[in-house]
Amino acid sequence: MLELQRHWLVAPWPIIVWGDPHGDFRENRYRYVGYSKEDESVTNPYFPPDRKGQGPLDGRNWVRRPWENSAVWKAHPDKVKDRQFDNNPDPEIISRLQIGLMWAAWCNGYDFPSMTSDLWKNPQEYVHIYLPPSPGVFGMGVMFHRKADGSIWYVSVPLGPPLPDFGVELTPAERTGKPGDPVTFNLRAYCRDNEQRGDLTLGMQVVVWHQVGSNTYPVSFTLNGVESQVDVSGKLSYVDIWPAPLEASYNTTVTVHVQDVESKVVAEIYPLEKYQGIASLPPVPNPDADVYKRNNQAEARVRPEEPCTDISVVSPYRKPSGDRYVGFNTEIGATVKRANDGPSGPVQVRLTVTGPGGFSKVKTFNLNRGESKKVSYVVQVNKPGTATFTFHAVPVGVEDCAPGNNRATVSFQVKPDPSVPPPESKSWVELISSR
Repeated sequence: MLELQRHWLVAPWPIIVWGDPHGDFRENRYRYVGYSKEDESVTNPYFPPDRKGQGPLDGRNWVRRPWENSAVWKAHPDKVKDRQFDNNPDPEIISRLQIGLMWAAWCNGYDFPSMTSDLWKNPQEYVHIYLPPSPGVFGMGVMFHRKADGSIWYVSVPLGPPLPDFGVELTPAERTGKPGDPVTFNLRAYCRDNEQRGDLTLGMQVVVWHQVGSNTYPVSFTLNGVESQVDVSGKLSYVDIWPAPLEASYNTTVTVHVQDVESKVVAEIYPLEKYQGIASLPPVPNPDADVYKRNNQAEARVRPEEPCTDISVVSPYRKPSGDRYVGFNTEIGATVKRANDGPSGPVQVRLTVTGPGGFSKVKTFNLNRGESKKVSYVVQVNKPGTATFTFHAVPVGVEDCAPGNNRATVSFQVKPDPSVPPPESKSWVELISSR
């Protein structure tokens, strides 16, 4: 039985294998670092490649589903013996395989694969996983490409252990205030499952800025006792926390001032990488060290309060005079006025006029500061008596400063039509004689 041992590669991460390094020895490295549980040779991604690659990694003729390809078995019988970890469409596994493809490209002289290629979109179809990753420990995979002469070559694909999850939150989602007023948001930055990976330790960088139109401004804040710095562009503020504990969560507040236009506060978080053995190098942001990137950015809106304006309906400018009759046309009207206040631009006003017999009209128009508008309608009333029409005006999208004066009525008496004779009436007298 092979002895289980931890073998540290000439790389900043650990891998667990069975047995001893073996195979070709070149530039102080073995071709294989050991064996998998199924006795497959575990390739060393840092072993000097037999031939340097050129161009993008996806440009090679990669063998799809190599674990089912007899030519691969024949060419590399020691590399494909067990398929229980292959062709898994789990999104987290695909994410790790994609990172492994970038490692494979870098170690072998290729350019990174195109993100539109099938190799990148479906790496689980090409990479045979014979050593799955586990917490704190890398795994290993291998894929094969066919050359023009029919020979089959392999490339090692290292698989990182489960990646941590970094996230940032801003609450509430929106604040309002008068231009110039300060508004404050709660900021939470966190990471989950942040285990040290050999000599590689992760921290976090939290970045905050205030976006006003196309302009970006830094926002001062303090996180975990560390005051923010302004980046070289002068547009962003950030705090670096390194290292970050396994289950870290930091809370703080950020304050900005309300602008004349709607703006937003934006916060982002990035994993920071630093190798313990290289003290001279500062931590470096690496977005790919995060398993879920959907929660790496948070936004909160800052909206200026719209100043109110006074919309009023002035006493009717046109009130019917003289006798009014059923069925006759009668003109009524009122004046709608906006005070010299509120937003600098025009405000939309909606006027509703209602009256007897189901009469209802709606008219919409704009009024500038201090402007007024006369509105009239010709109406007919079909019943005698008192007819009352109501004019009601309201601003749209802006608060009314004095809503009690935005309604007025027009009333008048309606008489029966004189040209229509009254209904015929009959009367009689019964004479009774008595003797």
